Amino acid sequence: MEALLTADEIRACPILYVDDEPDNLQGFKMTFRRRFSVTTASSGAEALAILRQQEVAVVVTDQRMPEMTGVELIAKAREIRPDTVYLILTAFSDFDAMVAGINTGALSGYLSKPWERAEVETILTTAIERHLLSRRLRERNAELAAINMQLEEKVLDRTAELEATVSRLNEANAQLAELNRLKDDFVAFCSHDLKSPLTALMGYLDLMEVRLARQPGMEVFAGTVSTMRTVVDEMTSLVLHILDLSRLQSGRDDIRPTVAPLERTLERALATMRPLAETKGVGVEVAPPCGLPPIEHDVERIQQVISNLLSNAIKFTKPGGRIEVSIHPGDGGRQVVEVADTGIGMKPEDAARVFTDGQSLRRPGTQGENSSGLGLTICHRLVAMHGGSTWATSTPGVGSVFGFELPPHPPAVSTGPPAASRQTMLA
Repeated sequence: MEALLTADEIRACPILYVDDEPDNLQGFKMTFRRRFSVTTASSGAEALAILRQQEVAVVVTDQRMPEMTGVELIAKAREIRPDTVYLILTAFSDFDAMVAGINTGALSGYLSKPWERAEVETILTTAIERHLLSRRLRERNAELAAINMQLEEKVLDRTAELEATVSRLNEANAQLAELNRLKDDFVAFCSHDLKSPLTALMGYLDLMEVRLARQPGMEVFAGTVSTMRTVVDEMTSLVLHILDLSRLQSGRDDIRPTVAPLERTLERALATMRPLAETKGVGVEVAPPCGLPPIEHDVERIQQVISNLLSNAIKFTKPGGRIEVSIHPGDGGRQVVEVADTGIGMKPEDAARVFTDGQSLRRPGTQGENSSGLGLTICHRLVAMHGGSTWATSTPGVGSVFGFELPPHPPAVSTGPPAASRQTMLA
């Protein structure tokens, strides 16, 4: 898995390890002291006391302890720190208890005894990333809630003619409050529940914008609604990227390839992205088709990849700029798609790692467009699942070229690891 965080960011997130065996506590802390900030507790009661005093990103607990089991500890700990990620260390003899913990939503995953250092490092890093992404989503929710409150107060102070609109906004706020209540389990369970309220809120904002346009002297409110629309768009994009990346990282999302012309998939992506380019005043040119044969690929997922590349090019190209899209044959029956722009560009060393470390390189677009930095990471993973590769070249002030290539047939698609090798699991 590609790390989304720096070493300093990882160490800034405390990990609490709970075990009634002193040797186990010492061994765990010594093993991971360089990479993680580890606090230990020798009992469930001591662990609960620590959680009451400080925020902890991840809790790792042994299942078999005298005073309370690991599952019992996690159930109590969630009442104190619901945003913390909880993992349990267990033997196969405790399998039923572990499954029960996961099914109730209390447990995020488990580690099998005996554990291996590299495997545990990967799991702990993923758990910390999940904790921080959830916290960032909560902060965006708070920003949106604050803007909602400001707009509501202004509308209520103005005229009774907007009361119906305010009522609909309150309904949207209620849906948003429900979304906040569900956010702790959004990775595993809440994809639909997260997207639906945001779609409804955007509909209400569209309606408000229409009504405000009909009311003289309401320009200030129109500006506030525009700001809200921007925040909702950014939040929706962040939620979708987090959910998509989480499914890809956890192996819960497979590609579904069919034999189809890649040129047709490119045309579908262009049809959805041209309006965005036209709105910003960016020209989009497409190289003449090469008459390439159909290849086996997941049409929806590769369309998503191309759309992300086009969106990225539009975001970092100034009005009046130009984007060129081409598709041509590669070696060994492979097919290559490239998106070139005349945008602001970036340093060559940054371009070399933009697909795998995009979050640390994120920056606003030419018109202040926000970026989560996750879109290109998702592209990289989707192309890799097809057995392909991604690349980027760029010159500051001149432009960039983002590309990928696909083989004629992706690797064999599995539905998940076999039961015998499934030693770890993160919900």
